[in-house]
Amino acid sequence: PGSPQQVAYVLAMRAEQFPDTHTHLNVKRAKYGITPTKATLDTGKEFLEKMSDPVAALTLNYRGVSRLLSTYVRPLRDRERAYTHFHLETATNRLGSRDLNMQNVPKPMRVMFIPDSGTFTSFDYSQQELRVLAYVSGDRAMKAVFEDEHGDIHTNTAKYMGVPRDPAKNTTYAMVYGGSEETIADTAGISDPRQAAELRKLWGRTYPQAMDWIMYQSEVQAGKGWVEDIYGRRIYLPDPEFDLKGWPGVQRKAVNYPIQGSAAAMTAMILCVALDMRLQIHDEIVIDGYVERLPSGITSVAPFPTPVSVKYTNTWV
Repeated sequence: PGSPQQVAYVLAMRAEQFPDTHTHLNVKRAKYGITPTKATLDTGKEFLEKMSDPVAALTLNYRGVSRLLSTYVRPLRDRERAYTHFHLETATNRLGSRDLNMQNVPKPMRVMFIPDSGTFTSFDYSQQELRVLAYVSGDRAMKAVFEDEHGDIHTNTAKYMGVPRDPAKNTTYAMVYGGSEETIADTAGISDPRQAAELRKLWGRTYPQAMDWIMYQSEVQAGKGWVEDIYGRRIYLPDPEFDLKGWPGVQRKAVNYPIQGSAAAMTAMILCVALDMRLQIHDEIVIDGYVERLPSGITSVAPFPTPVSVKYTNTWV
């Protein structure tokens, strides 16, 4: 299961049909004088997830466990402490992590990490990127949910879309990442494109102003080559020629970059410098030690309310 060629061979022998590897990239390779290699069957995650053959599911499970072992278990098994390098070498200025990417540690693996003090305090911004979308789009229905102390955006979305909570939630998060039918299908694990198209249409009816903003970003702003976050900082988009997904990839980033960049800018790490800050995972700040009160101003950095939940644990979760 660790060999893409053997997985492709077995699936083909079992009569499963799937696309050639990166056929759409061969045109680009030819343009830049790169000779395409012999066509092979693609066994990437996005293709295997859509297959019904149990061999595909077993392969994905094997790869997931193998990646966890090679990335986190084996490198750390003889160490007493874990280290990472944080950086700002990202398009949106969101903090990144490398040389043991702590931001990508899946939740089941986080219990390996324990605090020196005996207690971790975690500050977690509530639905940060969705609140940014509500603000930049001015969507009245979405803002009303966030302004209601007891409101729940996913329950509200499910109610007005007339679908269960999980597909409503997945659709909403897919809209933050571009809102295409392909994005919705990938996020929700849907193989039928017609179902993804229907979910997109229902979501647009539920939040029409947010949908208008998404359409404007992808159809107009993407062509300008840059977008802005809520503080006016310009974020440049890649050239379609060099984006893995071409023009659709640029359109997706034209929607997501201002949202992700705004969320990164409003994560107020600077207000936590007096604390023993250990990790920052996008919308979460992890402190070593028991912190009784939130740092002053941490919920009012953005031009709209940004509630923060606090939890105390004896392992990182």
